[in-house]
Amino acid sequence: MSENSRYSNLIGETDAATAAEEIYEDGYATDPDYTEELEEIINEYNLTAWDSLAFKYSGTVVTTTGSTSTPTSSTSSSSTSSSSKSYTVASGDTLTSIAKAYGTTVSAIATANNISNPDYIYVGEVLTIGSSTSTSTSTPTSSTSSSSTSSSSKSYTVASGDTLTSIAKAYGTTVSAIATANNISNPDYIYVGEVLTIGSSTSTSTSTPTSSTSSSSTSSSSKSYTVASGDTLTSIAKAYGVSISTLAKLNNISNTNLIYAGTTLKI
Repeated sequence: MSENSRYSNLIGETDAATAAEEIYEDGYATDPDYTEELEEIINEYNLTAWDSLAFKYSGTVVTTTGSTSTPTSSTSSSSTSSSSKSYTVASGDTLTSIAKAYGTTVSAIATANNISNPDYIYVGEVLTIGSSTSTSTSTPTSSTSSSSTSSSSKSYTVASGDTLTSIAKAYGTTVSAIATANNISNPDYIYVGEVLTIGSSTSTSTSTPTSSTSSSSTSSSSKSYTVASGDTLTSIAKAYGVSISTLAKLNNISNTNLIYAGTTLKI
């Protein structure tokens, strides 16, 4: 797209909804519902969370609603080398996979090679890998959660490149155990800055809904929530650990971008 003048109006656009509308008007798709369908996918999977990460590396100043928590993982370095290395990008490579292979970070590689968009590298590109490399792998730094009811429960802040599988392996637990402890309905979806409760104890989650609850039921099997001004299905779904599609089905909502203050939703 960066090489086709048809899409020049998209370069530098930081608002997902505007980009979805403009890409359709530019002729990218012929489906008249393309913009709406694209926005539904973006909202359902909270894809704008990746914007904050991309903007961070590119230096773009944008106000976002994503988490700004700093990852608490630390890298233990046992030796350093004064010489830099080079790596030629192969098919399927990403900066994340390259950074992990060389024991460095995406931001370090991006800075060393003047890469403004860490999601865009090309096959054959020769990258300079930082002058100081670590010979040991990064391990999550854990801390005892203040809301934990057991000393075996810990908290971990998700860092770039993390997956539930890698976190579970690092802490000697399972993906399902972490998903259950944090009310995660889709184990393939975690975001940078998210604080996870790790451990088998029945500790209360450190994450609490940010929306103001007007009413809620005390039943353990179902809850209700009254929509407040400024709420979106995305924010409500995130607060309660359910998917947008689940909320839409439970409440017969055909347009996930349209909800009204005062409406009582089944959770």
